[in-house]
Amino acid sequence: MRTQLTSIACLFSLAAVVVAQNPPRQSVPLDRVIAVVNKRVVTLSDWETHAEIEALLKGQEPPSGPPGKETLDRLIDRTLIAEQMEADSFPKAPSDEVHKAAAKAREQLAPGKTNAEWKTLLFRYSLSEEEFDSAIREQIDVQHCVEVRFRPSVLITRTQIEKYYNEMLLPQMRKAGIPEDKLPDMKQVREQITNILTEQQVTEALSSWLQGLRAQSRLSIFVTETQPGPVPPSG
Repeated sequence: MRTQLTSIACLFSLAAVVVAQNPPRQSVPLDRVIAVVNKRVVTLSDWETHAEIEALLKGQEPPSGPPGKETLDRLIDRTLIAEQMEADSFPKAPSDEVHKAAAKAREQLAPGKTNAEWKTLLFRYSLSEEEFDSAIREQIDVQHCVEVRFRPSVLITRTQIEKYYNEMLLPQMRKAGIPEDKLPDMKQVREQITNILTEQQVTEALSSWLQGLRAQSRLSIFVTETQPGPVPPSG
């Protein structure tokens, strides 16, 4: 019995040393499921992190309240895309591409800032460097997926270019006060217009695809539109 008690005392002593070296963090509320997309769980922290990342990348102030429904919709769309990429065995972006993109984004968001200042900025948005890099990787993967899936099927005709030039570009430039003799010929802006129309078609194709994915998916949302609380029971 004495030997057993001695062993237990040693274990308590060891535990005390471990706790002293690694003090416990402040208690954090348990994460909560806010949606289930097929078999993928979306948590409140996922929602909050997505809102914080969006605000940072857009140059906005950190979110001061609960995330909005539009942010949740975009997070669900990303989840659906990730599921499809996994099903199609879509290749992940190589690490060097992610590192370069993250460094470029950092320079745009915090030009000339030191590592310590960059970490301070991330801390304002409740983000870690790992979360930021992960968001950049996800962004690259989604962009690659969209490019591969939709861009090859885009076809821009001369008629579409002429229509955009005459009905959109010229009226906008005249409204901005540009003199008639300074307006560009269609040949000068053909490539620019083609790029604009291509992006529009890709966006429309992506939106239609996501609507189809939502219609085919088992989607459950457990929050209201105004706050991240439980949805009241119907009836």
